[in-house]
Amino acid sequence: MFFLWAFSINAQENVADTTKPKMFDWFAFPYALYSPETSLAFGVGGIIYFRTSEKKGTKPSKVNVSAYYTINQQFSTFMTPSVYFNDNKDEIAGELYFANKIDEFYGTGSTSEEISNPQYDFRISQVIIKFKRQVWRSIKLTATYEFVHYRIVDKKENPFFDDQSITGITGGNNSGFGLGFNYDNRDNLFFPTSGTYFDLYSTFFLNALGSDFKYNKFIFDARHYQSVYSEDRVIALQLYSAVTTGNTPFYSMPTLGGAWMMRGYYNGRYRDKTFTTAQIEFRDEFYWKLGFVLFAGVGDVGSSLSTYKLTQLKYSYGFGLRYMLDTKERINIRFDMGFGNNTSGIYFGIEEAF
Repeated sequence: MFFLWAFSINAQENVADTTKPKMFDWFAFPYALYSPETSLAFGVGGIIYFRTSEKKGTKPSKVNVSAYYTINQQFSTFMTPSVYFNDNKDEIAGELYFANKIDEFYGTGSTSEEISNPQYDFRISQVIIKFKRQVWRSIKLTATYEFVHYRIVDKKENPFFDDQSITGITGGNNSGFGLGFNYDNRDNLFFPTSGTYFDLYSTFFLNALGSDFKYNKFIFDARHYQSVYSEDRVIALQLYSAVTTGNTPFYSMPTLGGAWMMRGYYNGRYRDKTFTTAQIEFRDEFYWKLGFVLFAGVGDVGSSLSTYKLTQLKYSYGFGLRYMLDTKERINIRFDMGFGNNTSGIYFGIEEAF
């Protein structure tokens, strides 16, 4: 995969009064990419960030967007808003994802083997809405609703789609409601130099909510940030685990890899009912608006947490470059190159991986 910069557009910053919080700004860029799955694609990405109040201490809200179209008629659109209001006591966040893409399915399990025809064509519509309400200091309770419509457009020659015993092999609807707990005392949302983030929630997919599958999903996400001698030099740690129980469709199983965790692995090369990973990243803003990162991680998938084996754990490591778009909010463009066991990946985007 490669990314080609064509040009960048950045809203003009108001430098008249640096003591006031920035109320609105944005950044957008076009890009091109190529991969065996997408072929040649052209798209646009960006971020809009703003504050809902001029009151000092109001956290910045944001909307991340990305969309591309390929020469073989695939498309993908992705939007992730996160809005703070009511003196940061309330937050509404979510995901909107619509795509018609080619994916790869190698079956399930930590030792799933390579096959000659892993590809298939699918269409997805996904909406996630999450509301968080502060109950005490940095502690919030969360309520979540998630809906996914998944349709297999073309099985191609993937042999797994002839196995009707695989849950969700013909697609379907997922509809679930969840509750959770969140703790967040990070000093900055875009580039934390200190603090802890903790998220724990469960989502229950029920036939009564219109779901074709009855299963449960549990997410545990713990992160910690510590500056080293300078606020421009940070060590970031993350422990993440996703567990599903019940009749989980294959396309909703936790997956290993991608741009955020276990970089270097194709997202979905390994999938199962559970996925757990731990990663560490060293970040250094070393000159002007430029920075670099070094990262490493370990993780695996399994039918349950008890099935993990040390001899089968996957490893990930790599490096990245950073360019700071906004020095006041500390928003970076990131370019990462990750490596795994006989695999690698290149990733490009806005904001840190975690």
